[in-house]
Amino acid sequence: MLLVIGVPLTRSYRLRDDMPVPRKPSPASRTSLYRLTRVTGLADGIQAKYLDGDFTTAELTVGGREALLVLGSINTPTVSWAAAVHGLTGQAVTLGNVTAAAVLLIRAADASQEAGHGDADADDLDVAWALTYGMGFQLLDPARIDNGFGQRIAIRTADPKELNSLTRTTLDQRARTERSTIPSGDSLRGFGAGDFGELVTRLVAKAEIPSLTAGSKPIRIRGADALSVPLGKTPEQLIKDLDVLDEILHARAPLPELGVLEQIVALKDPEILDRLEQALDEALGSPDGKRLGLSWPHERIDENGTPTSFRVYGLGRQAAAPQDGLPALETFLEPLAHATAGERVERLKKIRVMLYRDANATDSMSFLIPGLRWIAFETDADGRRYCLHDGHWYLMNQQYAERLRRQAQQIFDRDPGIALPDGPQGNTRPNTTSSPHTRSAGCASTEHR
Repeated sequence: MLLVIGVPLTRSYRLRDDMPVPRKPSPASRTSLYRLTRVTGLADGIQAKYLDGDFTTAELTVGGREALLVLGSINTPTVSWAAAVHGLTGQAVTLGNVTAAAVLLIRAADASQEAGHGDADADDLDVAWALTYGMGFQLLDPARIDNGFGQRIAIRTADPKELNSLTRTTLDQRARTERSTIPSGDSLRGFGAGDFGELVTRLVAKAEIPSLTAGSKPIRIRGADALSVPLGKTPEQLIKDLDVLDEILHARAPLPELGVLEQIVALKDPEILDRLEQALDEALGSPDGKRLGLSWPHERIDENGTPTSFRVYGLGRQAAAPQDGLPALETFLEPLAHATAGERVERLKKIRVMLYRDANATDSMSFLIPGLRWIAFETDADGRRYCLHDGHWYLMNQQYAERLRRQAQQIFDRDPGIALPDGPQGNTRPNTTSSPHTRSAGCASTEHR
């Protein structure tokens, strides 16, 4: 072999067709995002018990915005199955679990200025974004979470023909909840969704939001109380993405094909809310014959697995003992049996339920869920139907009522295709059936015919 001094050896390479090409790193990473309201100070968005002890907090700025980082770990000294293994083998088990959790809270832009609305809605005052990591969602104050925020983004951005998963609840005393999945994607019609009296609480679909850092390619979003979406990795990109989502929330109307998912509107009038709570208080005192039932807060269950046990807090030490499975309606009604009228709802609000993965109730998988969120109730007032679901009151909106009347009228206007003989003369049997389109349309009929 002949070497020429001073002349470097060179060799050319060619990638084989079957060799993988390195992928360019994405500028965005998938994040669970919550929207919090009534957060005067950012620390208001965190449960007080996590602001002390083993958790650390850091006040800082992200992209020029006020921010607060809370991080730490939830320690379980002994695993829940230690006693079972010891009982079977006689060997001591000294293992524990450490679950990491973090929340990054970032002050949102002034909603009234960003959207150009002038006077801001109550839900747009003192708004903050919460990015959660690990079990960070457990640190959030449930009362500050903007329920349904992720779903509202989804029905404004999702491809109506590329829906992958849908969770819906029937708003009656049964509070039936169904989750359907079509991996290849389909429309609402394919899911059989859009019926009257249904509340969609979770939506998974493909969407194109080119103004996000993720770019113009379709992305998969999951919208419920939280929004799972790729967000920018740098402070500047993240703030830009948050402002884009804020603009979508305030400036875009729901897509026509998905607008039916907002057929039930949340109530905010304090006077009406007081009247509805009085009706609920009466039903809690005498539930027989009332449209009252159990409503599982599924978005706090299915996202993190199926619970094995639960504890009830706010009723004394004995009530806080581990209980198997999930709460029943009697779990909440029995403690209220001896409460006086006017106090039942307030006492229900003080009850808290924590869900656990293990039978001994040591490995938590939820934050403390208020008792009110486990109750389903519906009532009529002034010719309208109101529903309580997941701790919030809903009213059927006018478009929903008109749509119901129009569809009912179309049914009665159809030609049956047959001619029925006239009835006998002098038939005085009263007509006890009223036309459905003349009845008060409600969230969901609980009558059985």
